[in-house]
Amino acid sequence: MRRSLATFLGAVMLVSCGDDASSPEPAGPELSRIGAQTAQVLVVLDPTFAPGGHAANQSRALEMAAEMGVSARHGFGTAVFGFAGSVPAGRLEALSRDPRVASVELEEVFTYAAQAGQEVPTGVDRIEADRNPAAGIGGDGGVVNLDVAVIDGGIDGDHPDLNVAGGANFAGGPIGNWNDGGGHGTHVAGTIGALDNGIGVVGVAPGVRLWAVKVCKNGGLCFNGDMVAGIDWVAAQKSSGAVDFAAANMSISTSDDAEVCDGSSGAVHEAICGLVGSGVVFTLAAGNDSRVKQAYPEVLAVSAMADFDGLPGGLGSATCRSDQDESLAGFSNWGASVDIAAPGVCITSTWTGGGYNTISGTSMAAPHVAGAVALYLHANSVAPAQNASGVDNIESKILGSALPQSDPCSYANERGSNEPMLFVNGAAFGGDGSCDTGTTDPVTDIAIVSVSAPSAATQGDAVNVDVLVRNVGNQNVVDDIVVSLHDDTDGAPIGIPQTVAGLGAGAQATVSFSWDTNGASLGGHALTASQAFTDDDDTNDAGSTTVTLNAPGSGGAPTVAACTPASAGLNQQVTVTVAGSDFQAGASADFGERVNVQNVTFVSSSELAVRLKVQRRAAPGPRDVTVTNPDGQSGSLAGCFTVN
Repeated sequence: MRRSLATFLGAVMLVSCGDDASSPEPAGPELSRIGAQTAQVLVVLDPTFAPGGHAANQSRALEMAAEMGVSARHGFGTAVFGFAGSVPAGRLEALSRDPRVASVELEEVFTYAAQAGQEVPTGVDRIEADRNPAAGIGGDGGVVNLDVAVIDGGIDGDHPDLNVAGGANFAGGPIGNWNDGGGHGTHVAGTIGALDNGIGVVGVAPGVRLWAVKVCKNGGLCFNGDMVAGIDWVAAQKSSGAVDFAAANMSISTSDDAEVCDGSSGAVHEAICGLVGSGVVFTLAAGNDSRVKQAYPEVLAVSAMADFDGLPGGLGSATCRSDQDESLAGFSNWGASVDIAAPGVCITSTWTGGGYNTISGTSMAAPHVAGAVALYLHANSVAPAQNASGVDNIESKILGSALPQSDPCSYANERGSNEPMLFVNGAAFGGDGSCDTGTTDPVTDIAIVSVSAPSAATQGDAVNVDVLVRNVGNQNVVDDIVVSLHDDTDGAPIGIPQTVAGLGAGAQATVSFSWDTNGASLGGHALTASQAFTDDDDTNDAGSTTVTLNAPGSGGAPTVAACTPASAGLNQQVTVTVAGSDFQAGASADFGERVNVQNVTFVSSSELAVRLKVQRRAAPGPRDVTVTNPDGQSGSLAGCFTVN
């Protein structure tokens, strides 16, 4: 479907970043590039007319622009096939009807949303990059040997705290004039990879090679035609093998579009899809409008959290803004399509002229995630992705390592959305999973970290229950720690208490119980573990889990009879009722590759409620649905569900 020109008339977007998210929209004659006699357009051409190869495609796009009466400013040949330029206003309708044209947009304008010694910025500290051994922070010289593109307003190429490899300019003037005249791009670059060199600040991936892709003027105006040209340049470098980019960060606001690219999406969205398809992880600021954001599904969209002391707990005092410590920033966008949260309030980083500055915005949050991508690859000695599937794999590692808001090392999002917090000291990054609480006084604190058991069992079976106990304080415990387990539903103790003979600071131990369910009632049982040890706060920690007991049956395999609804589209989240027979509590359901089953609720022996999300690259067509009971028996129905 070709996008309407009317959609873009007079369109203006606010910043992704800036000290004050309530800044007025920019104004002035340069804003729209739409004059009385000419219009600035962004044209995506039908790819069947592309001869192949970046240079040839770019040349052909410029030729076609001239044939269509457009004075082209940029030609695109890799991420998308098309051009940006000016056209007489009277030719707009004819241009949009040209059969060689896939879409026409009137060009929009967007804008960004000397220290002694080396400082670890609060954001780098908060995501625990300073505790990650692969980052090597504090070792004076750790270098991440990868390439990251900074699609922004340029980078200060002479900054002593940055490893700037080169770049290109698409914001007007010579292509080699990519130096930053405003500071924003240099600030983003420092968060990604400022050097661990004993001066200034240090980035998430110290010493990573930074590439300046200048698409914004020094005053902060960013035209989407220039943005597409910059994205296309990164894609061409990647595809040709000139620079094997691991990630690209764009801390610029974008339009809302939570649907996957289909050839008729906006040119910026389509260009990003082309770049991701070449194997570049794309991190994007969610924006500073304090609203629900419909973010592109192909990117890692990042919201901003407030942190003032680099520590969890919400005890930091506000500094440059009045946000609450450990909360979603007041200016930040959020929502189901926003993937992850990272520090974005009062972030200190590099600035033009070899200096440093402290500013706020989702623009400051997104580069933490770009740095995390490079750090993950470095920690695991993994090469950058080469296709969209590889990008998906890396994104899954970043998101899988992020901390849910319920984690004591995470933050609280008062808006009610579920963005987890970026965390780079987990096992996937080679870290130990710890976070810095800032505690210096000796503290004894023994916690029940988890109580693990099958979610369902058959009456009469023996159920194994494991209880994980950890010393989360900073003082060694030499006294015995006694752990007990009770069935709160029937009011009976389970087994005999188990003893842990002390734990060192940070150490943990697992104790196991066997629950004999002969005579236990059917239905849900709350199994609660508690430990007899007096902490510094005079409390004894406890934890619990729930096990559902089913009646002994014939042991027959489940059958699947129907799915309602029987289909869903790409990137759609639905709850499917699976009907059949002999379902047991704790049953699982499988809808095939790239259909993510998020939750299975046992309704009855003949009905399951399955919450799922169809991933954006799932193969369309019918799917076999398989239900597996806790006893291992399963049943399937061919074609029960269809991916549209």
